[in-house]
Amino acid sequence: MMLGRIIIAYERPWGSTNTLHFTNNRIIVERVASAAKVGGAIIAGGAVGFKIAERRSKKKTEEMIQETVTPDQILNSHEKNYAINYEDIQKVTLKRKTVYYGTSFLTIESKNKKSVFTFPRKHNDHVPTLLPKIFSDKLEIK
Repeated sequence: MMLGRIIIAYERPWGSTNTLHFTNNRIIVERVASAAKVGGAIIAGGAVGFKIAERRSKKKTEEMIQETVTPDQILNSHEKNYAINYEDIQKVTLKRKTVYYGTSFLTIESKNKKSVFTFPRKHNDHVPTLLPKIFSDKLEIK
């Protein structure tokens, strides 16, 4: 069961563009575009190329969300998609920018890995209300 999503999340450092799917027992990190594709768009068109790549990623994700896809189908749709089980998560930190057009940071520390994602606040203003429902005792908002 899907509880919510962060549609455009950039994995740091120099990572891919992802969608984070929050289910009832895990986060599924879905690869939407590789760093090479986004980097190529930036080189080819600078800031304009970056905006085009961002728009394409968002459109592709929104189209997929409208389809009926199970969490397992999302997880198995690309070899680089992965899941983070809630029981393995030790700490979640959200650094939220006060400016509507700012970039927020989400750090997920699990037993196996520390993942850092950045995302534009303007597309994901629901995140500060979503995360406390899921990570009530493990969440720190700065």
